[in-house]
Amino acid sequence: MTANSAAAVAEFPNQSRTSAYRLDAPKDERNERIERFLPLVNQVLAKIRRTLPPHADIDELYSAGVTGLIAAVERFDPTQANSFPGYICLRVRGAILDELRRLDPCSRSSRTRSRKIQQAILEVEQELGRAPTDRELSSQLGISVAELQRWREITTPVRLLSLDAPVDAESESSSALHEAIADTGHTCVRDRLEHQELLDLLTERMSALPEIQQRVLSMYYYDGMRFAEIGEVFDITETRVCQIHKEAVRKLERVIRPARQR
Repeated sequence: MTANSAAAVAEFPNQSRTSAYRLDAPKDERNERIERFLPLVNQVLAKIRRTLPPHADIDELYSAGVTGLIAAVERFDPTQANSFPGYICLRVRGAILDELRRLDPCSRSSRTRSRKIQQAILEVEQELGRAPTDRELSSQLGISVAELQRWREITTPVRLLSLDAPVDAESESSSALHEAIADTGHTCVRDRLEHQELLDLLTERMSALPEIQQRVLSMYYYDGMRFAEIGEVFDITETRVCQIHKEAVRKLERVIRPARQR
């Protein structure tokens, strides 16, 4: 037994060497150890947090770290590690990194390509003394310019925003982001009125068309019939049906176009 292992066992003298941190330890004692080493989760998370983007969910990562701590307390065997706190830090860090990988929208291949692009940019800049063009960069990577563009699209980072976050983070009175986003599914009253006026005008002008033009339009647009099928109904050629359709549409366009430009 090493000195560190002996010290770890001595910290809990009422437990045997091989079961001091095992699943068979009393529940109260395991809970006491979890509470004692809980500050280590914040310490590990604080180090990892420095490299995280602003949108990272710290609460989710903290929960993952606590899960790693519990696993470490329940499974640690002092004969297999030199330091219990060190072992906890490894398990907590591993749990947090696993959670980051799970939440990461980018695949491993995307990140590999991103690193290759950055490395190629550095190499070309050192060689030429300026920022490389797409052609120079693609040549350095050994791919086409089109493939370079595809790599960039794949490796573009995704930025997640909360709709409840303020539009201006520096202003206390700033409204939430969801209040500033336009509702694309909403139609304003003016647009609805103009649309209805066009429908009314179109209906009025259609009723003034010759009967055969009205029926051709109805069969084509409402019944979904082809020109050949309409021609069979009227016992005329498909070409003649096409001419009737064009003439009717032209008459309607002469009325609708000025109305749309008002």
